[in-house]
Amino acid sequence: MDPNANSSGALPEWLSFALAFVSVGPLMLLFSVQSVKVYGGVLGNLWARFVAPRLSADSYARRHISFGVLAGMAAGALSVGMVDQIHTHLFPEISMVFRAKEPIAILTQIAFVQAGLLEEVAKNFCGLLMALLVCRAAAVNEPTHFFLKSTPFLFAGVGLGFALLENQLYLEAYMAEGPGPVFFARALMATTAHALLNLYFVLALLDVRQC
Repeated sequence: MDPNANSSGALPEWLSFALAFVSVGPLMLLFSVQSVKVYGGVLGNLWARFVAPRLSADSYARRHISFGVLAGMAAGALSVGMVDQIHTHLFPEISMVFRAKEPIAILTQIAFVQAGLLEEVAKNFCGLLMALLVCRAAAVNEPTHFFLKSTPFLFAGVGLGFALLENQLYLEAYMAEGPGPVFFARALMATTAHALLNLYFVLALLDVRQC
């Protein structure tokens, strides 16, 4: 996205990030509370060994913080950088910002190739890498499963992490139109869509693998 799309009246970076965090916060809390908090892999085992035992079983943090969701959000944030780099090298002449009166071919390319295809490939790629580090099932305990049941929640976190940074960029780019409509559109539709698309992918993958 073009950082110079709106140079006047821009939101302070901290405020745009705070609003973006609020836009993903409800789903983040929902997935964290409902998540299966069982982890494997290198990072998952480190969490289970060194961090989880320090959290009281009935503490707020233990109930409301999910390492899987947080790890997924980190992977989603990483995928934003991946998409930006791919876009810069493959489509340097086309901005990712939607503008009025753009040719329909350009808008279609942005929506379905640059935004749709590239974003989903990057998100799911980063999600799979993070799942190997956080949700890999041990062969001894789960001989017939490759991933643990916490994997779908990690992938939901991937969508939320991507939406967090993307929402911040949209809030900054469209400040001239007022942050309110952009905030509600991103919070109600885009954030939910990102999380659900990643959930659909991983649930289909687990169903195909029967894992």
